[in-house]
Amino acid sequence: MATYAVEQHREDPDSEELKSLGTRAELRAALLPFNTSAETESAAEEELYGPGIRVTLPPYDPSDESGPITQFSLFEDDEDISKGVLLRIARSFDWDLIDLSTFRRLHMYRPPEGDDDSD
Repeated sequence: MATYAVEQHREDPDSEELKSLGTRAELRAALLPFNTSAETESAAEEELYGPGIRVTLPPYDPSDESGPITQFSLFEDDEDISKGVLLRIARSFDWDLIDLSTFRRLHMYRPPEGDDDSD
């Protein structure tokens, strides 16, 4: 089963700077439509569970509740179920999923229809 590090997409993968994926609350809300959530509403929950996947957020710091998260882990618990969820997540967010066994980057983001930056 694959394990991924998830981070904001970088045009230059050799760049050292990790950009924010959002706050803990924003990430939890963003993953909710993929049926991925924590077992409780506690902000300190670090594990989110979804169909065939498990997401591990960095340790909770109550002194920095709204601080940015730059990376989290995503584990496939059931490959038969997880592929569809991973594909939907990869296409929905401008994130890189980095397979930690091969270090290959998966970037499949598809901007929403009508989201044209060619002005």
